[in-house]
Amino acid sequence: MGDSKKSLVVFDFDHTIVDSNTDLSVRDMIDGEVPDEVEAIYSDRCWNEYMNAIFHILHTQSVTVDDMTRVLERSPLTNGMQELLQYLAENKHMYSVIIISDSNVLFIDILLRYYGLSEVVYRVYSNPASVDSDGQLRIRYYHHQTGCDISSHNMCKGKYPPTPESVQSASIMIQPLAGL
Repeated sequence: MGDSKKSLVVFDFDHTIVDSNTDLSVRDMIDGEVPDEVEAIYSDRCWNEYMNAIFHILHTQSVTVDDMTRVLERSPLTNGMQELLQYLAENKHMYSVIIISDSNVLFIDILLRYYGLSEVVYRVYSNPASVDSDGQLRIRYYHHQTGCDISSHNMCKGKYPPTPESVQSASIMIQPLAGL
């Protein structure tokens, strides 16, 4: 079959691969109401700032990343997604799968590992996430943009590689998932 080209399959994560919004699932772990000053940050355009404030509240309430992981693992896959991703995995010679998501690399990695789907995905384009020295989860902008009116300031999903070849040579990759 010589010189066959792969088809690029692109997924969002929340409400596409998983049938929930992972950020909101974690936000719901807050004991009590979200303070008004944090709710005032809420905006589709400033989501990372809002979520970092949520992560700070959770940290002050002694909620750990392990606690978040247990909640995230209750997030169901969208109906039919397990089968679709298994098909794509079984046919890796035909498809390159990437995720472009406004979530964060940690939440995506947690759930792909939980469902045994890490090896299906070639690249994840999402907000970097890390745990600081105090144990608090923090996310950063994937990039800062103001030129796209339909996307958040932290990510314009329209700027990503349109072909498998450009995915394979992409210099904008944040991190491949472990084991890929």
